[in-house]
Amino acid sequence: MQLGLCIIVKNEANRIEACLSDIFDLFADVVIVDDGSTDGTQDLIISRFDIKPIQHETQGKQNFSLAAARSMAFDHISTPWILTLDADERINRHHLKSLIQLKDNPGIAGYFCRWITHIQNNETVEDYKLPLFRKGLKHAGLIHKNAQYDIRNSGLNTDWLDDFH
Repeated sequence: MQLGLCIIVKNEANRIEACLSDIFDLFADVVIVDDGSTDGTQDLIISRFDIKPIQHETQGKQNFSLAAARSMAFDHISTPWILTLDADERINRHHLKSLIQLKDNPGIAGYFCRWITHIQNNETVEDYKLPLFRKGLKHAGLIHKNAQYDIRNSGLNTDWLDDFH
């Protein structure tokens, strides 16, 4: 399965390297959108990962939703599958490799899985997420935006990934 990665950042210079350094090379395409960083995030992304972030400041903070910015970024991904991350999220390299080796099931438009978010002071929050879906879908929602609404609205199916986080 060929994966592209999409990340939206704002002032994530202290987290973006930990998020990407172990997994960056596994993606066929990476798109990073910067929402107006002022802490050197953009320079770090360019120097460390050789990616020029797309500049897109959320106007009026649109009720704190980054769905429009993410959906715009999805148009720049060249791969048939998109994985979304935030800078405070981590994916185990071994689990990501197993995901890449999944057989592409044409009846599935996205995958849910157990998800762990790394917050301050080495604390984590465990939840579930729809981080992986086919190109062409869009994000909707406020703070916890995802492609689930678009998948349901289109009558498409999802599946659950065990042992992936």
